[in-house]
Amino acid sequence: MGLFKKNNSINDERQEEKVKKPIYKRKWFIAIILLFVLPVVFGGLGSDDPQEEPTEIAAEEMSVEPEPVEESEPVQAPEPEPEPEPEPEPEPEPEPDPITYSGSGDDVIAVETPEDGPIILYITGNASRGHFAVAGYDSNDNHVELFVNTTDPYEGITMDASGATTLLEISSNGAWTIESRSLRSCRILNAPGSITGVGDEILLVEGSASIANIKGNSNARHFSVIGYNPGGNLMVNTTDIYEGNLRFPRDTFVLQITAEGEWSIELE
Repeated sequence: MGLFKKNNSINDERQEEKVKKPIYKRKWFIAIILLFVLPVVFGGLGSDDPQEEPTEIAAEEMSVEPEPVEESEPVQAPEPEPEPEPEPEPEPEPEPDPITYSGSGDDVIAVETPEDGPIILYITGNASRGHFAVAGYDSNDNHVELFVNTTDPYEGITMDASGATTLLEISSNGAWTIESRSLRSCRILNAPGSITGVGDEILLVEGSASIANIKGNSNARHFSVIGYNPGGNLMVNTTDIYEGNLRFPRDTFVLQITAEGEWSIELE
């Protein structure tokens, strides 16, 4: 009897468990839920795989058009400063016009020079072959130079190197003309080089030479050559026919020739 009672109590407990336990707590129901829920959960986790995100992002980035980049203006290098232009050499002043004096017979005239420096005189006269002379005096009536003294017709260029002459005394039997000129009006002898002439003349020397070959005075009259640097250097002074080589100071810039015939000068 006691054994049946025990078994009956056990059965009653089991029946109570069957009646009281809800369905969602039963093992078979849980097993079914797990069977369907786990694949969904793990499948969803697989969709969040970080390896797939870069692919989608890269595709999206490629589909977006890049914003246009504004082109900046090219930077220009600073222009170099222009080199200063060399100052032009001042143009030489134009040669002044000569001052002309003319007359006939004896006369005394005040003479002017067109510019500072030596007084250059171009003189013509004595067509009648009388005595013809032109002498210069300074402002104190001191005799400066005997420019012309001849009985032959005369045409030539002479000078007062000191520039002191202010008065000319003319002795003549006929007409005469005198021009007061600029030194720049004279012919130029380039060194090295040569030149020829007749009668009295003033030459400007340009260049450098050390030897002068001089010829002249074929009529055996008076013949002289003076070089100025600026002091006077009497190179030739003779009444004989002349030809010779002379030392020529390199700083000589003016030659004064006094002659009654042809002459030539060559500078080396």
